[in-house]
Amino acid sequence: MPSRSHEEYNRSRGATTASRLSRAADAIGLRADGDRFTPFIGFYHLSAADELEAEIADAGLRIADASWDDSDGRWPWIAAVNQSVETAGSGA
Repeated sequence: MPSRSHEEYNRSRGATTASRLSRAADAIGLRADGDRFTPFIGFYHLSAADELEAEIADAGLRIADASWDDSDGRWPWIAAVNQSVETAGSGA
């Protein structure tokens, strides 16, 4: 049997660990619809732009800047500002 490289071993071991952790999360009820888990960043939730915009508005925040680009392994991001702090600093 040919020996595997250290990198190949770690890759296969990581995949096994990820699937084991995912099954464990399911078993103890830590996963809701739309939620995902990866050992690299933990739990995350896939959200649509309108869902995020509504949650930000409900929190009394405004989107100052955003990037929804998820191509080539990029992560979308949002910068939100507190509207009360923003208006207080404007002298209005």
